Amino acid sequence: MVQRITNGTFTSGLSGWSPSSECPSDTWDCTVEGDPYPTGPPCCILTSFEGGCTSRIDQSVDLTGVPKITFTAKMYPGFWWDFPGWVRVYLDNQIVYDAPIDVDDFSDFEILLEGWTGTHILSFRVRGDEVGSQIRVKAISAIVPNDIANFWAEPLIGSTPLVVRFHDISVDPLGNVATNWFWDFGDPGQTRYVYGQRNPIHIFEKPGTYTIILTAYWSWGSAIKIRTNYIVTTPGYDPLFTLNICTRE
Repeated sequence: MVQRITNGTFTSGLSGWSPSSECPSDTWDCTVEGDPYPTGPPCCILTSFEGGCTSRIDQSVDLTGVPKITFTAKMYPGFWWDFPGWVRVYLDNQIVYDAPIDVDDFSDFEILLEGWTGTHILSFRVRGDEVGSQIRVKAISAIVPNDIANFWAEPLIGSTPLVVRFHDISVDPLGNVATNWFWDFGDPGQTRYVYGQRNPIHIFEKPGTYTIILTAYWSWGSAIKIRTNYIVTTPGYDPLFTLNICTRE
């Protein structure tokens, strides 16, 4: 199935990835386990136990409008005295990322894309030198950020003080609702920013036109939605101001 990847921490297995290898059947492995085993977050563990052969996982990905691919990985050789192997990321058998396997802990990586559109085969590959190498990968994403963060509000226009209710509708391509939110309501004061509320209420005290920015968060990363000049407020009635009109009798 062709999709845009938001693969979290591999909680549902390989989730569309197809494993394969040039190695003999008993000299490579592809599993989903925790790290550090057995209590850590699930990740794809791709191993080559034999030098000179390559293990891989592949998936068809729609890259239309995708600015970058991000992934989190831990990479290391089979034994401390072994020469490092390497991990390479391919699109349609073309190398887009190449690194030795010498990272001691999980690190974040990103591959900036330019000129890629349509459907392509994304591959993660590991090759063992001497006695073997391994890569543990989690939190892979290849998405269009503006496709997924979203919200609506009511009312959009009114006199001050205007009470506006915001409603988050951020969902990633796999149907996962955002897990945290950061709102910027665009007006000055201590209440301009709100963190951790999915559907906040905000009071606009002054007349003006306001741009609203929502940053939504998932386990794999974040996305932003900007609605320019979204809220419009007009001067309201001031009960402290009265106008007396006197006439001559």
